[in-house]
Order: sequence, then C-alpha cells, then structure tokens
Amino acid sequence: MIEQNRLTFNGEGLSEIITVSKFNKGVRLGRSSNYQKRNRRKGVDRLGFTSEVVIFTTDFMFKDIDNKKERLAEILNVTEPKALTNSSEPGIVYYAFPVGDIDSDETSIFGDGTITWEIPDGVSYSVPTYTFTNEDINGIFQNYITVDNPGTEPMELEMEARFTSDNGFLGIESSDGTVR
Repeated sequence: MIEQNRLTFNGEGLSEIITVSKFNKGVRLGRSSNYQKRNRRKGVDRLGFTSEVVIFTTDFMFKDIDNKKERLAEILNVTEPKALTNSSEPGIVYYAFPVGDIDSDETSIFGDGTITWEIPDGVSYSVPTYTFTNEDINGIFQNYITVDNPGTEPMELEMEARFTSDNGFLGIESSDGTVR
C-alpha cells in the first residue's frame, strides 16, 4: 500500500483534514529573462533576469464534511510565509504563503480543491543540523574538515568551534581559495 503524502503547514497537520492527491512543485527556477530590442537589427540584447515568485499547488480531497472547510481556512489564514513540510521530502522545509480562493468542487462526496502556495524566497531549507569533526583516521589526527553543500543555492556557514588545546587560530578556506 502506498503511504499518503502528508503535509504540515505552520505546525498544523493538513493531512488530518485533507487527503493530498498531488503536491505539484515541478522544477521551478523562479526567473525570467529581460531583453532589449535592437534598432535596425535582428534579435535582442539579453539584459539579465528577473526573479519571480515560485508557485506550488496541492490538489486535495476533504477527508469528511464536518467543518473541514472552516478548519482549513483557519489554518491557511496567515499574514506571512510559514513552514510547509511534505512527507515525500523528509528534512526539507519551504516557507510558503497560501494565496487565492480555494474553490471546492462538490462533485465528489466530500469536496476537493487546489491550494496555491507562493514561495517568496524561492528555495527550500534543510532542517537537520550537521556535525563535522576532524576525528583521527587510522591513528592520524586530521587538520581539516570538509563541509559539503549539496544544495542548489549558496548558503551561509554557521559554525561553532571547540578547541581541545590552547590554540588561538581557526582558518577557513572557501571553494574559491579565500582563507579567512
């Protein structure tokens, strides 16, 4: 049996009142190109790109009819983006803002509809915190730690260092060779 896709928004389990039939996020780049026309020449000059709001949709069906529409409206009534998690992507959170009206099609027994989510910053965030250490390997204490960012966006490194001896230096080398 296939496990149902479970959504949580702003700490509330949406899957308690709706059954998600489709969580559509596709591959959204959230940008469009800007061009300038050329005088008396074919083609255009590309000026760069403009960011756009990334949009996801959730198709759903209410689990039963008892005040579920009012409860869904109460959960989605927020004034700023809130955490949206999806069980098919464990450890990932989006900061989403529900927009538009949700028309409920009453042709099914309990009604179904679509929630439209705007993701203003256009990215997802990793929830887990990772710990890297320079443990000894085969009896040799390592003098470096490699931190890998497998994401698609640059990230800020938040680091806490604990020294086991009297040492006053911590050097950090970025991927471009800069040492700080």
